[in-house]
Amino acid sequence: MLPFMADQFFQPSGDHLACREVSQAVERVRTCVKALVGVSDGDVIFTASATEANNLAIRGPAWQTLVVAPIEHPSVLRPAQQRQLEGANLHILPIDKFGVIDLEDLEQALSRMPPAMVSVQHGNQIIHTIQPLSEISAICRRHGAFLHVDATQTSGRVPISASAWAADFVTVSSHKCYGPKGVAALWLSPRAQQLAWHPQILGGGQERGLRAGSLNVPAIVGFGRACDLAVERLEADAQYLRCLGTDFWARLEKSGLDFTPNGPAQNRLPGGVHVSIRGADTRTLLARIPRVIASTGMACTQAGVDPVLTAIGRPSEASRGALRIQAGRGTTGDDIAEAADLITSTAKELSARWGSI
Repeated sequence: MLPFMADQFFQPSGDHLACREVSQAVERVRTCVKALVGVSDGDVIFTASATEANNLAIRGPAWQTLVVAPIEHPSVLRPAQQRQLEGANLHILPIDKFGVIDLEDLEQALSRMPPAMVSVQHGNQIIHTIQPLSEISAICRRHGAFLHVDATQTSGRVPISASAWAADFVTVSSHKCYGPKGVAALWLSPRAQQLAWHPQILGGGQERGLRAGSLNVPAIVGFGRACDLAVERLEADAQYLRCLGTDFWARLEKSGLDFTPNGPAQNRLPGGVHVSIRGADTRTLLARIPRVIASTGMACTQAGVDPVLTAIGRPSEASRGALRIQAGRGTTGDDIAEAADLITSTAKELSARWGSI
C-alpha cells in the first residue's frame, strides 16, 4: 500500500504512463476479488463500503420486485424498504428459529411474481447462520430471478462460490478479510452487466459509470493482498476458528452459566458465538471486563432490542442479555480460556450482587 501513498500517488483514470501503471494495479485487484468470490468472469465495482455495494445492488437496477429475509443487514433491508415506498413490490421471507430461509415460501413467492431480485446474506452478522445458497440459487434459476449474495460476513471465513450458485451480484468487504477499512466491492455477473443501471453516486465516469469518485488506490491494493491471503489460508483459518468456537461453547456450558444459544449449532460462521445470558445486562457485564473484546449486537447499530433476535422469535430480554463473540486469526486458545472465565465469573458476581440471574 505504501508506494501508492507516495511515489505512485497518481489517478488511475489519467492518461500519463504513471497513471496507467496505477490503473494496472487496480485491475489486478479486480482479479483478486473474483478469486475470492469463486469466479473468473463478470466485473468488479469498487465502493467505499459493503453498505454502499449493497445499496448499489438494491437501488442500481430498477427492480420492480424484491425478495429479502427479515434478518438481512440494514444496508439491504433499508434500501429495499425505500424501493417499496417508491412503488416496488417487497416480499419478506419467513425464517425458522435459527434464521434459515423458508425455501418453500421462496419457491411459491417467485412462482407468482414477475422476475424478481432475491437478496440473501451468505452468513448473518449476529447469529452467524449460513444460508443454504445452493438450494436458494436453484429456486432462483427455476424462476428467472436475479440473485444477490451479501457475502460480507463470510469473506475469508468460508468458501464463496458465486459461480456454483449462479449468483448475479456478490458483495464483499475488505476489512472483513483483514484488509483496510474504507473499501469493498460488488461483483457483477455478465447477466447483471447487461441491466440498465442507475448510479447512486453521480459525477465522473469512474467504475464503468456505476460509481463516481476517485478510487482509494492504497486501500484497493491492500484489499487485493487481503483477498490473496484469504484464499490461500481459507481452509486452515476456517478449521482454526471452528476449534476456537467449539472450545468457547464447551467452557460456557461447563461453567454452569444460565444462557441460551442464538442461532444454529451447525452451518454457522466458524468461530462465531452468540448467546443470551438469562437476566443479565451484558452492556454492564462487558464494561466490567474491558480485556474481553465482544459486543451485544452489530457494531453499526444503536442499543435496544435486536431486530435479528426479534425476527427469530426471541423475547426482548434476550437482547438485554445478548453476547456476541467472534474469534479471529489473532485469537489464541489462551484468549478463549481467559474470555470464557472472565465472562462467567463476572456474570455470576453481578448475579449475586443484583439477584438478577
